[in-house]
Amino acid sequence: MRKPDSTDREHRDDPAEPTVASLEAEGMEPEGRPAAPRAPWWRYAASLGVLLAFLLAGNALASFARLPIPGSVAGMLLLAAALQLRWVPEAWTEPAAGLLLRHMGLLFVPPGVGLMLQYDLLRREWLPIVLGSAASTVAVVLVVGWLQQRLQPDA
Repeated sequence: MRKPDSTDREHRDDPAEPTVASLEAEGMEPEGRPAAPRAPWWRYAASLGVLLAFLLAGNALASFARLPIPGSVAGMLLLAAALQLRWVPEAWTEPAAGLLLRHMGLLFVPPGVGLMLQYDLLRREWLPIVLGSAASTVAVVLVVGWLQQRLQPDA
């Protein structure tokens, strides 16, 4: 039997401390905040339709304009612009976006399986992969930092 630690709410010695099961029964998240109300199914379907419409629009734009970026990235940029300009209210995308974010870990399983199928290639080419990943991470951090300084008003 394992020894309970201070972060394990299910196995705490203090009976006054709520357990995960008791919080969920009261409609609370394990962190103690109220659980978000679930949207009706048609709101999920409608918000998923909005996300898919932007994906299709991005694919069409990238194809017809022969952009050097994937259509999904173009669609994401279109959606970000529409949300920023308030052409699309956040409430239209919130149910499906929240659902996808809640289950994001599950969405990484197929790419992980694909990586394991290419284990021999990864083993042979690990150095360029690691160097490319490190260089691109540094580039992203530098560009985001520079953009943040340029776009943020002086405080």
